[in-house]
Amino acid sequence: MVSFDQIEDLISYAYRAGMPEMSLAKQESTRGALVRGLANHPLTRRYVAALTSTKNFCCTLPWHAQGERLTAAASVLSDEVALAGYTDNLFQETLKMRIGLSTTFLMAHVYLWSDEMRVAAFNMPVPRHVISKEQMAYPVMFFSFETAVNIAGGGGNQTNWWLVTHSLEGIKFHVDVINAESGLAEVQTFILKYGVTFPTDLPEESVLTSQQVLAMLAFINSPYIDDTLHPLPRTIRREIERTPNMPKGGIDEETNVVLLRRRYSSNGKGAESGEGPEWASRWWVSGHIRAQWYPSLKAHKLIFIGPYLKGPDDKPIKEKTYMVVR
Repeated sequence: MVSFDQIEDLISYAYRAGMPEMSLAKQESTRGALVRGLANHPLTRRYVAALTSTKNFCCTLPWHAQGERLTAAASVLSDEVALAGYTDNLFQETLKMRIGLSTTFLMAHVYLWSDEMRVAAFNMPVPRHVISKEQMAYPVMFFSFETAVNIAGGGGNQTNWWLVTHSLEGIKFHVDVINAESGLAEVQTFILKYGVTFPTDLPEESVLTSQQVLAMLAFINSPYIDDTLHPLPRTIRREIERTPNMPKGGIDEETNVVLLRRRYSSNGKGAESGEGPEWASRWWVSGHIRAQWYPSLKAHKLIFIGPYLKGPDDKPIKEKTYMVVR
């Protein structure tokens, strides 16, 4: 797993030395090798088969999330997928940019978000705080969603995944955007700069999307979230081992499935044990995100503090709507 220090060393070296010169032929050769390797990966083949053969496919299993990550890494190599908002001056040439972005996917720590957990995170209000890298659990993270998510203020456009990365300037998040009218895809890139105060220093149109990203990062950092890693099924691991030219240990194939830890009462029994009324849903009680200041870091870290869900475990979470007041 790549570390923050390694990412920063790579970026710093690139800024000092400049991006290595690469002929167009070499770029095309590199892209071709990546495309072939990704297309030949057993996870990619399995994911695409499930996606195309299953009506109303939902990303619900850890290997689905891994397959979506590899498919996304392949998609950004295609000229048919537009890249928007990517302003890093180290990657002015489009093909270099595609190769660099595709490679970034392969370094990502993968999180699978069920619709229930994503909605629960989105519904948590985010306090005013200074954005810092301490909010990121890993320097490169891939968020795979159970079903397509409507983009805030996006006119019906949807997204299936987010790639969230640490940079020297701030938190970058790359979003696949499916156009509601044409069905065409593009990848948009945004940045939340370190040292900026949320939400007062952000453009009004970006506050809601930024709130969603920051809330999900706070959710991941919470002690109330189960951080158990889920390895690939043995059959898939064996298939990868049998496939020629597969990287050995080069691609992280363990997935975090975002789940709430079960709450226990002081008597050691489940929090909802005992007789009570028949509730139709679950809802948050005293849940909030706190911006904890760390003097040694001179930065805030968002921490998910003291919430719990009231109601039966088998009932859906009741949604709330929060207004961000600037």
